[in-house]
Amino acid sequence: MNHKQMLKVFAVPVSAAFIMGIGHQVVLADETEQPIDATETVDTTTEQSTTMDQSPIQQQDVNASATVAPQQTSNVWIGQQGYASLEEAVKNSNDGDTITLGEGRFTLYNSPNIQSYTKGKSLTFIGQGIDKTYWGIGATVPDPSKFGTEYNGDYSFDGAKTVTFKDMTLQSKAKIDYLGFIRIDDTIVEDCKINGKTFYWGYKTATFKNTTFDDTDTDYAIWTYSSPIMTFDGCTFHGAGKYINVYTDYSTGKENRTVNINNCTFITQKHNKSALNINDSNMGNYKYYVNFTGHNVTEGIQPHTLTCSRLFGFSNNKNNSGRLVVKMDGVPIWQDAKMVSHSIDTANDKYTDGYKDDAFDYTYGEWVKQEDGSFKRHVKRVCQYCGYAEEYDEIKAAPVKPTEDSKSQETPASKAPTTVNTMSKVTPNKVNAVKATTNDVDTSVQTNIGLSILGVFAGIAGILGYRKKNK
Repeated sequence: MNHKQMLKVFAVPVSAAFIMGIGHQVVLADETEQPIDATETVDTTTEQSTTMDQSPIQQQDVNASATVAPQQTSNVWIGQQGYASLEEAVKNSNDGDTITLGEGRFTLYNSPNIQSYTKGKSLTFIGQGIDKTYWGIGATVPDPSKFGTEYNGDYSFDGAKTVTFKDMTLQSKAKIDYLGFIRIDDTIVEDCKINGKTFYWGYKTATFKNTTFDDTDTDYAIWTYSSPIMTFDGCTFHGAGKYINVYTDYSTGKENRTVNINNCTFITQKHNKSALNINDSNMGNYKYYVNFTGHNVTEGIQPHTLTCSRLFGFSNNKNNSGRLVVKMDGVPIWQDAKMVSHSIDTANDKYTDGYKDDAFDYTYGEWVKQEDGSFKRHVKRVCQYCGYAEEYDEIKAAPVKPTEDSKSQETPASKAPTTVNTMSKVTPNKVNAVKATTNDVDTSVQTNIGLSILGVFAGIAGILGYRKKNK
């Protein structure tokens, strides 16, 4: 479907995270609800992009390739060259340039001739942090007569190659469909925060790294609408239970589409949808491929009753048409409109959540003795999350019977040998007593030897005395 021929219109109320154009400055209004007259047409053609804050840039917050320019009135730089406005910097940029933004609020929406300055270029924009630099996506007040179409989108980079945003907050209208950057080849968003719902990012790839999504109280943070390959790496999603809508009608039945989720966190105080809400019903002969890797965390999300997962699910059975393949750490877990298995271990996780949480209700049969002496009972377990039932037999081995050999080797305690190693039983006092006894034996032997010697001498003396007497 050609974007400019889209006929589908959604009448959606506008949230009040409005970005209001004031002269050449862009200011965010308070987050309050402001109803919009559906018949009102808002003129946004006079909106220009500039900055609010003309204070010098902070050296420690700037990308290493950009240094503070000597012009203190500048708030936008390419290298050391400062410019009076963002438009002026983009106009003078070359393919591959990095443009550093100071503190303040910026936009290129409806800037005169801006597409001629960005077309065919790859540009990187670096801010001073998510609480210092703000970029407004699209119209400050979208035209209510064009709700549900791409015409409220931001054409600032129509025809650009790769556009990268770093260290800033990107702001969109919270409840307006079909907003975002129109027809960039590839987008990269790194170390940023995104407020509000967006549809259009890279028309080839869109990559989000270490980015926080603050969606609205009732709506999705992002649709995978325009990007055949969309990657979320180390991202955090805050919202009211709706996060990533995996759906398109822009490229219906034209190509396979891939969504990669790595080490992401999905947080809500109110359960609504799974982390990824999927609709593959209009993909024709093509498929969605969803890849979960690393450690993905959910808080406040309930497991889907069909997929038995907090990470992905469907709004209804019609949206599960069999054109989806889900892998976890490279292991297929969902295909052909059903789970591959209810119990799968992967490198970093387990599928399903019922299996991971051991959330089963068990029913046990009686133990029945088998012919070989073992025991068997029937077990049924039912997943508390999805109702998946498994039945199996549990076997308990027969008790080990003693053999004749083992009997002959056994010595009953009543027939234990009476002779034992006395050293193993003696106390330290008894050991000393044994040593004393040994010493006594040695002394008596020495005494007996001495007496024997004396007896020999006495005998010799007697013989000599007898001979002398008889002479």
